[in-house]
Amino acid sequence: MLGGWLIQFWGPAAAFWFNAASFTILIIGLSRPPPRPPPTTPSGLGFIADFLSGLHYARSTVGIRWALVVTAMVQAVYLAGQLARRRLRDLDVAE
Repeated sequence: MLGGWLIQFWGPAAAFWFNAASFTILIIGLSRPPPRPPPTTPSGLGFIADFLSGLHYARSTVGIRWALVVTAMVQAVYLAGQLARRRLRDLDVAE
């Protein structure tokens, strides 16, 4: 919409220059990332303990729990469709 307006009033060259300027601003912004936080030290409990701690955190946080539930539901529907398609193909019913 903005490009069409620029072309209508100032021509295609203005639209290209505006696009170039917008990408220049983007490149400058991306070249200055925020400072990284200091790395966390491992707990020393081992992989399994850290993994279980992460699962406990995910279960206790409502947003993460809902995201995991929705992801599992979508994956279950997808897998059920794939299994049904394979079964129908084996029975020579579909495709």
